[in-house]
Amino acid sequence: MKAIVYSLLFMLVLNGTAQTDSLKGLLKKMSGQYQARQPDSVRITARRILTFSEPQYITYRLLAYNYLANADVDERKLKEAFENYFAILKLCDQDSLSKHKARTLNGLGALYFEQNQFDLAKKFFKQEIALRSTMGDPSKLAGSFIN
Repeated sequence: MKAIVYSLLFMLVLNGTAQTDSLKGLLKKMSGQYQARQPDSVRITARRILTFSEPQYITYRLLAYNYLANADVDERKLKEAFENYFAILKLCDQDSLSKHKARTLNGLGALYFEQNQFDLAKKFFKQEIALRSTMGDPSKLAGSFIN
């Protein structure tokens, strides 16, 4: 009986490792697609990554949403870009990922700033600054996009 339990546990560990390796491969593929300016391919690969909903894969999901948002911004699909940025914020709130949340708040602020929606841009930049000031690294405040 113990042998069966150990073999099942071993298979679960191997499956988890295989999924992680698969996600790393997909992430590398998506990065290359983005750099090659292939937004449709980025979207397909990102959606595959987003199917991994287990908590241990949250970083991959954040990166997938980020690549989607970047591809949308590059193609001026701003509605979709906003949706993807807000999806990142939702994930960050669920898992207390301050660094990613600050970066996303900055991205939203920059996107609103670019559209001359300065009040909304200011709102997100202020949220970013407030969050970064609680993170314990004052040098990160210099990275905030404020005019």
